Amino acid sequence: MVSCICAGGDSFTALLKSSASPVRGAVYDFEDCIKAIPLGSLVMSRQESRLRAIQSIEQPGALRGLCGLIAAFTLLMILGQVIATRRAAPATSVRIAATLVSWGLPIDGLSVPVSTNEIDRHVARLKSPDGEERVRAANWLASRGVREAGPHIAAAMADAGTLRPCQLAHSLGRLGDDQWTGLLVAAAKQTRNLDLGACATIALCEIASPSSVDALIDLCRAGEMRWTTLEALGRIGDSSALGFLQSVAASPRDEAERKIALLAIERIELMQRVDPVPDLVARVRKVHAGARLDSWAVRAIAKRNDVRGVPALRKALSRPQVASDDRILLAAGLLALGEDGLTALREIVDAQPQSRAGRTALAALSLVETTKDAHTIASR
Repeated sequence: MVSCICAGGDSFTALLKSSASPVRGAVYDFEDCIKAIPLGSLVMSRQESRLRAIQSIEQPGALRGLCGLIAAFTLLMILGQVIATRRAAPATSVRIAATLVSWGLPIDGLSVPVSTNEIDRHVARLKSPDGEERVRAANWLASRGVREAGPHIAAAMADAGTLRPCQLAHSLGRLGDDQWTGLLVAAAKQTRNLDLGACATIALCEIASPSSVDALIDLCRAGEMRWTTLEALGRIGDSSALGFLQSVAASPRDEAERKIALLAIERIELMQRVDPVPDLVARVRKVHAGARLDSWAVRAIAKRNDVRGVPALRKALSRPQVASDDRILLAAGLLALGEDGLTALREIVDAQPQSRAGRTALAALSLVETTKDAHTIASR
């Protein structure tokens, strides 16, 4: 089974080639990947399932009944895991705020319904003697955009008692804070823990800070996570990486690497234009022709705070076919665009209040209203 590392609320396209993957040369979109439930030994191949079906037919009735009970119990276990995962997930409004945090945007003034007591409790768990408890606590804080938990997550990542610092590096990257770039660069370059190096590289891609360009180029030259580092350079959009990317495109190790380098070059050249917004808007509009949402373009529009992107984001969010994670991104993009974006969100709620788009828009609007027992993360 191939495992994906997801970006939690933020859906910026990145391509990953993992040397540890059983599928050599596979391309991963880790921003939109499904958070798969580890089924372990419950997952069987087609040949195994056919063989067991044939064997069950040949068994006496009592044994077949027992097999049926086991199958039902297994199904209930899986359903229980799904329900537990959904219950543990943050509310839609919290995911929208966390997306803004991951983009490095301020959320001052937003009333995010995250309890102060819960935040303190999970920060304390980062020092738990149970290493897995630390991982779960860091994920909880990052998925809710608790930016001030960064120092605590960073300390836990460096602590020898943390069994999987890789996962904490990933959580740190989801906070979108440039102050952790130096720490993640050091983690990416160390050679003692290759898993930590891989996750730190992905985290650098998520933060997308210009200060990490030189380090990402060095990592790519060393052959570390080449697909991820190349995509990160394209997302950052700094012209200083253009020469290196052009050299990779001219002499790639494989065809996939060439395509990623060319996409990165295209993004950098687009962002170097005098006015890149019309092209960014055009990228978002491609979703109406059946293409996947360009999450990089949504983020770029939001970070530029250009209201010309509002109509395209509003129309994309209103589409019934848009995926759940994409609705979060689009709502966050509109929320970032000030009063024009808020007006678009209100129009969606008025036009289709019972639709998924309407409910997502309403969740975004709830962040700008003062609600009882709400906690404003940024002002804490």
